[in-house]
Amino acid sequence: MAYADLVERLADEPEERTITALPDGSVDVYYAVCDAEGERIEDRETLADRLTDGEPSFPIERESTEPGGQAVNMARQANALGNRVRLYGHLDNPVFDDLGFERVSMGEPSRIGIYPLDEDVLFSEVSSELADWTLEEFRAVADRPVKRLAADAVCCGNWASVPGMTEAFHELAEASIDGGLFLLDPGPVATRSNEAIVGLLEALSALEASSFEDDESTADVEGEGLADVVNEEVNGLDSLPEGWDRESVLEYWEGVGGSWESCVEDMTDEFGEERAREHCSAMKDEVLRTERWRNRF
Repeated sequence: MAYADLVERLADEPEERTITALPDGSVDVYYAVCDAEGERIEDRETLADRLTDGEPSFPIERESTEPGGQAVNMARQANALGNRVRLYGHLDNPVFDDLGFERVSMGEPSRIGIYPLDEDVLFSEVSSELADWTLEEFRAVADRPVKRLAADAVCCGNWASVPGMTEAFHELAEASIDGGLFLLDPGPVATRSNEAIVGLLEALSALEASSFEDDESTADVEGEGLADVVNEEVNGLDSLPEGWDRESVLEYWEGVGGSWESCVEDMTDEFGEERAREHCSAMKDEVLRTERWRNRF
């Protein structure tokens, strides 16, 4: 979605929205750099001159410790705009205790040393738990993972530090969750290889292709409105089992959570996982009047 379109969408929809943010988190410590006389060094050029002149050491003073991380920052901004936010990050530190919204930790945060010269200079120690993160870690801590990923917006940050995020996007594409807006802040992509960047683009293409975020989307429509949407200007499947009609299909889909992944989650105990996936793919086709999803099996 283009930025201008996002601004227009937000302006037209002032009500509270559900936001899920994941998966990073960092403890950001701000330092002042001083010279041998204790005078603060304000810019990089002065520091470089002192280094060139052979000054061997520079005292530092810790000024503040702040909660950080791209997912954390997105969550704080969304919360400030009045949205209902859930943050799933690497938050095992007291600095995250007073964020003011729901948060669940998946492990140790990264550590960032920030030296505010004329521009901030950052020294990063990436959490090993963040570097090893997969979507399974999120599923393990989220109370209802499908519902959280079907929020009005999912904000995902710091791909550059999380090698497993590319595979997570492929998993989400296969799940075809009927969610809302997906926002990615990848971080400094230049720190990753060209091969990794190409892999990210492929994963995002798969994720985009799996969504129905268009005028025929059923994500934000319930009841009779849902029937109106999925019955309009679509090429449908004409045959249904005996005793079923269009209304019963839509009622069934609502009853299993209204998305492919929630349907699978609901039906696995009854059918087994593979049969549940096939069943829910066929049902999603019936709801959307396509033959797209069943062909995955």
